[in-house]
Amino acid sequence: MRTEFLTVDFTRSDVRQLAERNYEEIGNAVRDGANGYQLEIDQKDAISNMISSWDIESQNRFLSMHAEEVNACIQKTMDSVAEINRNTAETIRKTAEINQQALQNEFTSSQVYSWIIGLVFLSIMMIAIFK
Repeated sequence: MRTEFLTVDFTRSDVRQLAERNYEEIGNAVRDGANGYQLEIDQKDAISNMISSWDIESQNRFLSMHAEEVNACIQKTMDSVAEINRNTAETIRKTAEINQQALQNEFTSSQVYSWIIGLVFLSIMMIAIFK
């Protein structure tokens, strides 16, 4: 976890960068098998320490912006997951169509083979009868 701190003169852009960086760090930690919840607690402790010397108004302004920016990160992730789910559903639908077509082709081929075998059998029987 990086410990770059903001000053009381922070901007929304500063808060956004902090929120995005922390969110990315949690995601990377989880992908690496670490406990993202513990990292989040550590990040919250670092933020609490960072704002502890600020006046109440600045603390409230920061915490409000930070919550909004974290929610924006979460929403972006949810949008990405929704897009992946839509693409997965479309792939499944196309795969089902291909499988259905393959099954239909197999059924049609089976019917053709049945007719051919039937005609061959009938021809052999007719030859045997008329001999």
